[in-house]
Amino acid sequence: MSLDRRRFLALLGTAAAAPREAEALEFTDAGRLVTDNRENGVRILSAQGEFVGARGAYYGPPVPFAQLPKHLINALVASEDRRFYDHWGLDPRAMARAVWSTLTGRTQGGSTLTQQTIKEIYLKEHSPIVRKLLEEPVLAPILELNLSKEDILFVYLNRVFFGGSAYGIEAAARVYFNKYALSLSVLESAMMVGLLPAPNRYNPHRNFELSRDRGFRVIEQMVEAGSLSRRAADRAKQQAVAIAPSRSAWGGVYPRGTQIGWFARWAEAEANGNSTPEGRQGTRTISTTLDMKIQAAAERHMQQALRRHAGAGQIEEGAVVVMRHDGAVVALVGGRDYRQKEWDHATQAGRQPGSVAKVFVYLAALQEGSTPDSMVSDAALELGGGLSGISTTGISATSPWPPRWRNPPTQPPSAWRCGTPGRSAP
Repeated sequence: MSLDRRRFLALLGTAAAAPREAEALEFTDAGRLVTDNRENGVRILSAQGEFVGARGAYYGPPVPFAQLPKHLINALVASEDRRFYDHWGLDPRAMARAVWSTLTGRTQGGSTLTQQTIKEIYLKEHSPIVRKLLEEPVLAPILELNLSKEDILFVYLNRVFFGGSAYGIEAAARVYFNKYALSLSVLESAMMVGLLPAPNRYNPHRNFELSRDRGFRVIEQMVEAGSLSRRAADRAKQQAVAIAPSRSAWGGVYPRGTQIGWFARWAEAEANGNSTPEGRQGTRTISTTLDMKIQAAAERHMQQALRRHAGAGQIEEGAVVVMRHDGAVVALVGGRDYRQKEWDHATQAGRQPGSVAKVFVYLAALQEGSTPDSMVSDAALELGGGLSGISTTGISATSPWPPRWRNPPTQPPSAWRCGTPGRSAP
């Protein structure tokens, strides 16, 4: 079943609130609901097809419902919607409690998991009052009529925001525990569910103790709901939890190391320059020429060079770009530490080329007949028949001047030098 979105919103008097263009509201295809109207983000692949980073929203591959741990489902239902299997999309009891809490100055949510799923897909940018009073009460029962409870849980867990740029349980499991979602333990699952009310506050990378304590609370809710025994709950609280090192920086996630952030940021900018604004919506995948072996070597040599020269040479930053003969960039390091500074010294610095320019100047001179023994003048040379404001540095063999050059400097040949006066040319 699908419902014309514009017509539906017009009936509710909220057509102006529609945040994105969409032809229809989908209710029957769970697979499409997982990917429809996703937050904007890009997935970066190396030349070998490896996933090396994500910028913006990071979505992992959808996990089929049959592969979701049962204790994860039980934790979600016990914590977020205990009457989920009994209601038809709306829970009058929970709604009444939420209204009473609001009237008495407290805060308590009354949305069911079905309502939260509808909100996550279509209504996040709508007015909360319109959404809760008009849209969710109409759409949630329609979704329940067309999808099974398992399908709704599948859609919800593969879309919801878990903090750390991670959307969906697979991305969250990789970001926080460096494992697949199907391998989450009871305590890890409880900690994941505990993130949902406040993903940033309960982020285990920021405060592990607070996140674990929140997980303990979810385990107690499972006991209260009858989905976990007291003995199993006590065992779960004793489970070891190893939080993976944070690989997040500047709005991105980089499982192979945050130093890849400069390359990912540059690749995204290049892709944006070759696409329309409409083509940048949702989740995109960018295949690149990045070679991870060369990238790792570039990062290693950059750090070694900085350690070697930072003190005596007073060098604080540097950059490395490795290119193939065809111009493809296979590695890029934009500075000392991407987590500390997003500024890219390879693509943004725009510094003067310095002595690198001498290579091109000397080559031009040799092509015009100069030799390694030739003297070169750095006096101003006017070109174009005396055009105002146009001058350059004169360059010449001792004698004679190449025929296409005009207005040579007036200094005698003995004074011609390269660079600083009195300094012989190489």
